[in-house]
Amino acid sequence: MTVIQITAEYLERNGYDGLYQPGECACLKDDLAPCGQIENGCEPGYKTDAPEECPHSWHIGAKNSDNECHECSSYEELSS
Repeated sequence: MTVIQITAEYLERNGYDGLYQPGECACLKDDLAPCGQIENGCEPGYKTDAPEECPHSWHIGAKNSDNECHECSSYEELSS
């Protein structure tokens, strides 16, 4: 069993949708670590829809948060 498999099982058992690093990145539990590694700063989180102006279709973050990402902030600055 791999670390990714163990992590995916933990996320599933505990009701999480994936992992995220605040202000950095996010991945869904069905496609964990597409970057090839899980970092020490990854946290379990919940999926939400991204706002229309965002280039992403979803975000992952803490429950009851707005789940913003650094790329969306950059996107807003570019589109202003």
